[in-house]
Amino acid sequence: MRSNSERIEAAHSRAAQIRREKRRRHTAVAQTVSFSACFAVVIAFAFFVYGVKDRLISEAASAGMRASIFAGSGVLGFITVAVIAFMLGVSVTVFCFRLKKHQDEKDDGDGR
Repeated sequence: MRSNSERIEAAHSRAAQIRREKRRRHTAVAQTVSFSACFAVVIAFAFFVYGVKDRLISEAASAGMRASIFAGSGVLGFITVAVIAFMLGVSVTVFCFRLKKHQDEKDDGDGR
């Protein structure tokens, strides 16, 4: 049979474990939501660039910029989307690492 202090210690230990699990779930949800939001932004930007690229190319051609490497091709849109996707990927990665570091610091700060 356990003593009162052992029961109290077990209750505190279980409460700390429940808090850690809750924070872990919260972190996973935050990472999933941020990834989904960035993915949606990339898709939306791809559709936006697809609609705008013809206008940009025609404006460049009419302004005497026919020698541009992007004039007459759809490469401009693909390059723009790739750069934005890369920047968003880096942002999500940095966000997830900081979130994980913050989570680890909170877990270490509990002392249990």
